[in-house]
Amino acid sequence: MARESTMREYWGIAAVLPLALLMLAFASCNGGDTLDMYEDVGGTQQSGGNTVEQFEVDGPLVYEGQQKPDPEGIGDLDKVGPPHEIPFDFGQNIFSIPLDTTGTGRVVASNFSPGQKVAFVVVNMNPLWLDAHASSTIVIFDPDAEPDDPPQFNNVFPTMPDVRYSVTADLIVKGASSMAPIETLTEATQFDLGEGYSGMDYTGEIQHPFAIYEREARAQGLVPFAAPSVKATSQFIQKGEIRSFPAVARTFPPPPIPPGPEDPERDVDDLDYPFEYRNSQDGRLVAIGVHCMIFLSTEINNGHPDVIQFTEARLHRLANEFDTKIFQIMTTAFGPVTTYDDANRLVEIDRTILLNGDDFDDQDELLINLPGRVDTLIALEEKIAIFLFNSGAGGAGGFFVPGLTQEAADLLREEGREDLIEELAEVGSTLYIDANNFPANDNSWEAGYSIIAHEFQHKLYSDNGLPRRPVDPEGSNYVWFNEGMSMMAIHVCGYTANSGRIVPWAIDGQLTDFMANIYQAPIPMDGNRFVSNQWQYGGGFLFFLYLFEHYDPGAGTRIYSAARQGETSFVKLLEAGAQITVPGPDGIIDTADDIVGHDTFEQFYAKFAIANFIDGVYADNALDLFDPRFHYNTIDLRGTVNLVTGTIVLPGVNRASFPGGGTYPATSIHRSVRPWSTDYVIFSNGDKRDLEVTFYTDPHFKIFMLPVTYNPLLNAVEITPGVAIN
Repeated sequence: MARESTMREYWGIAAVLPLALLMLAFASCNGGDTLDMYEDVGGTQQSGGNTVEQFEVDGPLVYEGQQKPDPEGIGDLDKVGPPHEIPFDFGQNIFSIPLDTTGTGRVVASNFSPGQKVAFVVVNMNPLWLDAHASSTIVIFDPDAEPDDPPQFNNVFPTMPDVRYSVTADLIVKGASSMAPIETLTEATQFDLGEGYSGMDYTGEIQHPFAIYEREARAQGLVPFAAPSVKATSQFIQKGEIRSFPAVARTFPPPPIPPGPEDPERDVDDLDYPFEYRNSQDGRLVAIGVHCMIFLSTEINNGHPDVIQFTEARLHRLANEFDTKIFQIMTTAFGPVTTYDDANRLVEIDRTILLNGDDFDDQDELLINLPGRVDTLIALEEKIAIFLFNSGAGGAGGFFVPGLTQEAADLLREEGREDLIEELAEVGSTLYIDANNFPANDNSWEAGYSIIAHEFQHKLYSDNGLPRRPVDPEGSNYVWFNEGMSMMAIHVCGYTANSGRIVPWAIDGQLTDFMANIYQAPIPMDGNRFVSNQWQYGGGFLFFLYLFEHYDPGAGTRIYSAARQGETSFVKLLEAGAQITVPGPDGIIDTADDIVGHDTFEQFYAKFAIANFIDGVYADNALDLFDPRFHYNTIDLRGTVNLVTGTIVLPGVNRASFPGGGTYPATSIHRSVRPWSTDYVIFSNGDKRDLEVTFYTDPHFKIFMLPVTYNPLLNAVEITPGVAIN
């Protein structure tokens, strides 16, 4: 049976509906509880983290991670990076700290003066947990299976490890300790962060997210926001007509079934209307666009436009918003619509029919055939149906019906309907949007539009054959790749954090919670049994925003194209999007000798982690402090956001500051940082002596030191003066 949607349940695979004709899984998402912030340990001061026990450290603390082979290349793509002159010098202010085989790393900064600060970005890149859901399976026990039946598997996310590292720091006599040669540091930094840049130009000012779309359109030779070439008309359905949508449960159920006159004593407790009669809402067509049809649930004003909430003008603007912005931007930035078929839209459902006990046989099976059939002609309109459904008081969100689940296919086989399995395997062109997303007496419907953009990405994702995976039976129904792309879709369509034109909890709840819990909020895994959905949605948004801003135009279309060609690995799909094109020997871009490369997932993630820190902590975002790879272009992670629920100030990322009490030595032991999460630590309060910092991690960690400058005369790293860190 279906799980009823709640206010936070939208965006993700959620439930199975046993419709007489077919069963479909729909997309939903739900929020999650946040974890407590952690306390200070080891006598040091921290600004955030999770509660840990206080231990004494004797020697290096090592988490024994399991090494997986390096990811294979994507076809014949070069992931090593192009061999060219580096246009930006990483060594100027960012160093990767080499670790030994036990995961221990040490660095010394000379002349650490009062007022200066140095920061460290600590990233857990254990490959065992990269997209861990996809790599773990269990055998499903079936008590009715025959001995020769093949085993059945289902993807199950493994238990999340509690990974920790330790760090010590002290002020030492100048020159008392040497460091690795600059060549070693430079080589390590270039290896970890890659070379070259071909993303958006950083201007020091926040650009509108339409700049991303316009860049994508021009790269394809398209005119951004070109007017549709056809008029908004329809042939097979007209305004005012009703269709029924069995993916949405009725909030006003049919009346109880009484005994019939032929058997007035009959027990009717087990009798019920067919599924499509008791668990479907009717929708009236209220607006027609070039690319869409808007249906309004008849549970709201009998599905007619009104003068308070769903006015004719607002419904028309909704259709126009989808036609001129959402549809154009999404099909340009991601991929095309490939089908408008949808077997989940019915016609001729007769709500006036009242059943009684005489309409059922002795096995409680209905004896009569009630009207109702799939509307096969409506797909010929080649429009996306947007159904504004009624969830009852307090609802919000939306979902998309992507097609048959394995369970649905099995039930169809049991009913002898094998003919429908192939036909219905990839249908779904209706976006289900809760009517509560659209405020009454208010023309500002952008929050509702943002959910439509999110769900439309799910539609395109399904149309273009991007990978799906079974829902974890333990409850992990979040798919990081699909949901992250849909969060990015909201932003690229202009419903952006800093404008406030967005569903409120996507910012105040999802983005803010991710930044506050960045040390325990993994992105490239489906772990919502272990971490909050809130964190994952916020992190997924920034993750794909970084991809679209910092690599060649066409990141989304490259991902979709690779999937259409059969690629099923989320890791390889991300790497296909992370393309860098730089000038060849002639020094001119867009010529025949251009060099094309692709970042590895690890290189991408390292730069993403650093960018979150730089734009989330540093007060000075000037172009000359960090190169464009480490700035966001269309979001301010510390900006003020005027949401419909109130004004908030984005906090930047969670970070810890040392030394506690203002004096060295400083020690923090067993700091929690989950796989594919990031911890940020800042040191200050020097006295012109050298600062020696030692990390005890496992070998899968990456640690970056910034902002620092190499002094060739001293063969030492110095803290870059005049840099403000909040």
